[in-house]
Amino acid sequence: MVKRLARFLTLVLCIGTVAVQAEETNWELKRVLVLHSYDPSYQWTNDIQAGIEKGFKQTDGEVKLSIEYLDAKRVHSEGYLQQMASYLRFKYRAYEFDGVIISDDAAMRFVRNYFQNPKRNVPMVAIGINDKGSSLDKVSTNGSVIYEEDR
Repeated sequence: MVKRLARFLTLVLCIGTVAVQAEETNWELKRVLVLHSYDPSYQWTNDIQAGIEKGFKQTDGEVKLSIEYLDAKRVHSEGYLQQMASYLRFKYRAYEFDGVIISDDAAMRFVRNYFQNPKRNVPMVAIGINDKGSSLDKVSTNGSVIYEEDR
C-alpha cells in the first residue's frame, strides 16, 4: 500500500511538471508521449499508466496521450532498439509532442541513445529510474529525473 501511494505521488509530481509547462504556453490540446520500458502486462507499468491518466484527468486542458511500450523484458537487442527508433520516427514524423514521460531505466536508455528530439526545450520527465548516473541533458534542456530511491 505504501509503495502504491509513493508511486501515485511520484506520478502526480511528474504530471504536474508537464502540466505546468503546458499551462505556461496556453492550454490547448497537449500531446504527450509516454514511453514505458515494459509491456502492459507488468503491474508496475499498469500502475504508472493509471497514475498518468488519473493525473491528467485532474488538469483543466485536453491531453492526447501517445503510449508506447518497449517490451524490454522480452526484447532488448541492438537491432530491435534501432528498429523501434525507426518505427517511432516514422509513426510520429509529422507530430510534435508537448511533453514526454519516460518510465523506468530501459526507456531512459532508449531515449538517451535513440530518441531524436528536434525541440530540446520540450519537457521530459523520467520516473522510476534506478541508475543515479542517468540524466536527460543529452536530449532536453527541460528534463527532470525522479529516481527510484526518491519515492
